[in-house]
Amino acid sequence: MKLFELNQLDESFKDAKRIFLKDAEAEDEVLDYIDTFKELSSKNIIADRNKDIGYWIKRGWHSFKDFVDENKTKFTKTDIKKRRAVMDSDEIIIEQSENRTIVIPLTMNAACKWGKHTDWCISAVKEENDFFMYLAFDKAVSIVFVTKDFDGNTHRHVAVFSLPFNKFIQFHREAQDEENIPVVDFLQEVNYYADSEVTLKDMREWISEYEREIYRSIELLVNEKKEAIEQNINDIDYIEKAESLMNEGLVDYEWYAMILSKRARYIQQ
Repeated sequence: MKLFELNQLDESFKDAKRIFLKDAEAEDEVLDYIDTFKELSSKNIIADRNKDIGYWIKRGWHSFKDFVDENKTKFTKTDIKKRRAVMDSDEIIIEQSENRTIVIPLTMNAACKWGKHTDWCISAVKEENDFFMYLAFDKAVSIVFVTKDFDGNTHRHVAVFSLPFNKFIQFHREAQDEENIPVVDFLQEVNYYADSEVTLKDMREWISEYEREIYRSIELLVNEKKEAIEQNINDIDYIEKAESLMNEGLVDYEWYAMILSKRARYIQQ
């Protein structure tokens, strides 16, 4: 596309924003829908006149919004392949380039791999690791950024998103676990050496896109804990772990009662 045509297209989107704002509730909403429209167009999920923003300017905001809502859940073959690949992995690779890798760990092993040489409790040695507590108990999802500076040194950051509260609750550097750093500093540091800029909006969209995989990983983690408990009825520590799972609502009372029954039979032997 020629420069003149690109400039014309930019002006068309500016016109769309101005006209849509007459009927929309907020500017952020209009910008989000226009960005989604551009993404649908670039992935060829929409075609023909539907890719023409001028057509939707004539149709109006509500028709445009309904059209984007109808199409934004569709995926290209590449998208579907990527999502299926994630299902079988213990991590979700968001980005992997020469200067930056962004990953959502779904298991303790992945958290330890991507958080090595840090002070993070989710990446600590096995006995002191809190990854299960974070993800399974608290539904707190970690997004790890591994960046390389111009001298080849590696830097690690982590952002923690609470699914129940629907917000980011922690931002840490690699040598800092207990204290949060300001979000402005966090974003500046994870973007400084990268070729593209990541925003909080981007990070929220990753959580939303992979929410199904995240909850599936929580289910798998809980099942692994249940199997370990069932195989270690003789160990009182595992019985206490069973009680914790029940108290957190991760298992039902019937399963917990079964564990107590097995424990009672073991003691009577």
